[in-house]
Amino acid sequence: MRGKLTRTVFFGLFSLFTFLVLLFVANYSLRYIQIEFYSALVHFFNANIRVVIFISLLFMFSRMSDLFVMPVNLFSPLFKSVGAGVLIIFLSDILKFIISLSDNSFPWILKWINILTDPLVFVTAIIIFVVGYFKIIYQEITHKDGKYGSVETKPETKEEKLKRKNQIPVWIKFRSFVYKLRLKIKNRFK
Repeated sequence: MRGKLTRTVFFGLFSLFTFLVLLFVANYSLRYIQIEFYSALVHFFNANIRVVIFISLLFMFSRMSDLFVMPVNLFSPLFKSVGAGVLIIFLSDILKFIISLSDNSFPWILKWINILTDPLVFVTAIIIFVVGYFKIIYQEITHKDGKYGSVETKPETKEEKLKRKNQIPVWIKFRSFVYKLRLKIKNRFK
């Protein structure tokens, strides 16, 4: 648990630090690179640096919250849904930025992006929020800690292992059912 939490925090902070270093190098190279698109792109990320930091911290906190059990992991869906909403808004800002570089030759796209962004943020946040809480409730009902561990089970006997090996997978049964059904329909219409 402790190692996973350390790795999660380290990876989150390392990725954020890497972005900041790359942005610093891009700002420094503005003196030597005189390309209008490059300059506009660097200024765009400079203007939105707080948003990028906020999004990365939200997702890092959600991953950290996922590592804990019931009372603490209740914050994870909240962090994920807010992070997804802010990420969608940021991506729509990137689209608006790219369209603005094309000398506003597509004003109708800007209108549709503005119209669709708010409902998309709302629906996405609600879906992530509800699914996250269903996942937590399911894990609590089944007494499993998800991917980080589970309740101890008794070892299988030889007979149980052999029985499990000899079972035909469901998808093969379904495929043969569909094949037989198709043959019946084909023979019926001959």
